[in-house]
Amino acid sequence: RLLLAHLLGCSRTHLTAHDDRLLTAEELAAWRIQVTRRVDGHPVAYLLGEKEFYGLVFEVSPDVLVPRPETELLVDWAISLLSARPGQPSLLDLGTGSGAIAVAVMAQCPNARVSASDASSAALALARRNAERLGARIHFVEGSWWVPFQAQRFEVVVANPPYIAYGDAHLSQGDLRFEPSLALTDQSG
Repeated sequence: RLLLAHLLGCSRTHLTAHDDRLLTAEELAAWRIQVTRRVDGHPVAYLLGEKEFYGLVFEVSPDVLVPRPETELLVDWAISLLSARPGQPSLLDLGTGSGAIAVAVMAQCPNARVSASDASSAALALARRNAERLGARIHFVEGSWWVPFQAQRFEVVVANPPYIAYGDAHLSQGDLRFEPSLALTDQSG
């Protein structure tokens, strides 16, 4: 229902209330493609092109990890640290991906100075789009982890680093097959 509602540009409630509506040939063809991709394991967020995180809707693509609910705990922690600091405290988000952490923190701490980096230019472009669309003023820099910020100091640093061993069998199962391996593993094999 979620995929069909997205395809038709309506809510799931509307879809249920109008369950007698017939799909056009074009809609049916598009629906079959989406269902086939989901059956093949593509994450729903990639099929929709978006994912809700911390009450905000983020654009996502196979260039970035799908934001996960447990990462909201990291955002809570960063907000609590920044809220306890006077003035314009600084935060750095390393490996920002979609920008979900940096943007969510900025939404709750508008006085903070937030910077973010990512080694992937495609991920950084997506993070910039998310920040712009959601009104977050974030300084984005392309580069690997600390490299672009070696001479700078930050009061809070957050990261959701790769956490699956290179070659782990889980990488070839389920939704993980479609997420960027650079963001999931150290790739040192």
